[in-house]
Amino acid sequence: MSTTPKGDSAELKLAVQTFIMRGADRDRKADRARIDRLVEAIDIVIQDIVCERDGLVERVKKTINQAGTVSKRKLARRDSPTTTPIVEFKRAEKRLDRLTSQKHELEAARAQFLLWANSSYSN
Repeated sequence: MSTTPKGDSAELKLAVQTFIMRGADRDRKADRARIDRLVEAIDIVIQDIVCERDGLVERVKKTINQAGTVSKRKLARRDSPTTTPIVEFKRAEKRLDRLTSQKHELEAARAQFLLWANSSYSN
């Protein structure tokens, strides 16, 4: 669907002469709002990663610090353990590495995005 005026060139000429673009300040505000929303979304994801990491670290510490009898009771309650504690700790370590990597990559992406945004929209 075209929004170009139909008809003779006089109608087009009138449309061109009367067209007024919204103010540049309004455009800057709209651009800045989009930039802010993206930065906020990245910050939320980084915070989710930090919460997951902190929770996993706390669970590992809690397990390590438990008395042997508590750990044995927990193992005994499992219907049929399909893994060993060593395997679980290795999985936790891999997950922590992955979360650290994700956090650093998102922080770097956020910084690069802000550099671009500030240089592109500083006027």
